[in-house]
Amino acid sequence: MEHLALFGNHLMKFLTKQYQLILVYAFSVAGLFNIPLFQKLFDAYDLSLNSILFSISLWVVIGSLNAFVLSIFSNKYTLKSLMVIFTIIGASTSYFSFKLGIIFDDVMILNMISTDVAEAEGLMTIELMMLIFVLVIFTYLIFKYQIRFAGIKEESISKLIILGLSPVLMIAMILANSATFASFIREHKEIRYFATPITPIYSAISLLKESYTESEVIGDMINPVPSAHISFLDSDKELVILIVGETVRSDHMYLNGYQKNTNPYTSKISNLVSYKNFSSCGTSTAISVPCMFSFEGRKNFRKNNIYKELNVLDTLVKAGVYVEWRDNNSSSKGVSDRIKTFNFRNDSINTFCDEECRDLGMLVDLKNIITLHNNEDILIVLHAMGSHGPEYYKRYPENFAIFQPECKSKDLQDCEIDEIVNAYDNSIVYSDYLISEAINLLKEYPGKDTRMLYISDHGESLGEFGLYLHGYPYQFAPDSQKNVAAITWADQNADIPFEMVNAVKDVHFSHDNLACSLLEIFEVSAEACTDIPSIFHK
Repeated sequence: MEHLALFGNHLMKFLTKQYQLILVYAFSVAGLFNIPLFQKLFDAYDLSLNSILFSISLWVVIGSLNAFVLSIFSNKYTLKSLMVIFTIIGASTSYFSFKLGIIFDDVMILNMISTDVAEAEGLMTIELMMLIFVLVIFTYLIFKYQIRFAGIKEESISKLIILGLSPVLMIAMILANSATFASFIREHKEIRYFATPITPIYSAISLLKESYTESEVIGDMINPVPSAHISFLDSDKELVILIVGETVRSDHMYLNGYQKNTNPYTSKISNLVSYKNFSSCGTSTAISVPCMFSFEGRKNFRKNNIYKELNVLDTLVKAGVYVEWRDNNSSSKGVSDRIKTFNFRNDSINTFCDEECRDLGMLVDLKNIITLHNNEDILIVLHAMGSHGPEYYKRYPENFAIFQPECKSKDLQDCEIDEIVNAYDNSIVYSDYLISEAINLLKEYPGKDTRMLYISDHGESLGEFGLYLHGYPYQFAPDSQKNVAAITWADQNADIPFEMVNAVKDVHFSHDNLACSLLEIFEVSAEACTDIPSIFHK
């Protein structure tokens, strides 16, 4: 450490003021903004001389990388702007990583882009407002600060010194601790995502690159199931309500063995099946919702394909089914762009609005729609607000606050874990009520082949392992973010009998199975579904 400091002092003498500032700034933010990274590091490794030396090496690697990137793009016109950008990104991502355990990969960047004003407001705490205020002051001060720039020759020499030494320092640190670096990368891959601001910047560039590449497809939208058609033997008219839930995890369902009765309404309904082993396509709405309606499956799904390839709802419309999307969440993420869509997040259409517009309002006027399309097969999709965090307590009316005490703060760390869980469980009770009311509505149409299907988009972390909310990279995400609630109910005279569905309630299914299962409900034949299991039978 002493030799490193001595080397730094000697190096400063050869650098201009601009590059001295870059070096000091690069290593300062490498330490200050990466506290969550080093915190995770010491959680993974016992505190010892070896782990301390490794953390110092990692700090040098990150600082050198910061200096390298800043030096490439810095000049007398760009340096201050780059420092402000680095600071805003580093400080904000460090804040959310520290408070909620969030990782800023390309999927999380996509989630940020997809976030609407209401969702952003739910994350706005006093601490975050203070951080924003400090960043505004910093921006003002950095632009007021006078940097003395040398001549082109001196500045160029300093730039070359930093660009040459930074990679050497990084390689030296890695080689000096090669065994620890190797085990770190092999056994704790997820921790590297906490490195900031380099990781979020890299993730944003990757997302832009992928979006640009995928947008280059020209021509009509691809139809993955061109042969899809309704069987001529189908004489009954299907009436289906599909509820896309929000953030409901499987292990908090009373129907699946959870100790608290979060399903007081559906647990009393016959012919209902709750799937105990159902996994999501992603850990965020921006990924899961488009993916679950595509024919690609999780492994082949690409984020922008929803805008280039027809999904299962498009296929059903082409086959003659009346499809309507009712949204009380952020949006359909492109799924319903080509079908009839209604926004229920305003009181002009949703008659169940108090503190916020309730999911139950999406059932309003459905009987008129069913009557209007009485001679057609009908699919109504309800995109619910469900258990969207962090303000779980806002997702249900006061009379559904069954489990107490509940967390009534948007800053989850202000609450005990039990309070967070109680508020979350209360929101599931309200979703359960919505499901039961949808089923009761369907029971009024005994002449049709009726079915209700509920599937949550992803799960949620409630403080386990220091993680909150969702959006963790899928390969590292805990099961709580991937194992989701899934329920189905059908009339006793349904084409697919209850006994057949109940027999597969313990089988592992996923969002990959939804598209072809929807086609099966409406008796739409498609070659693409030949080898994809249905969630309704073996």
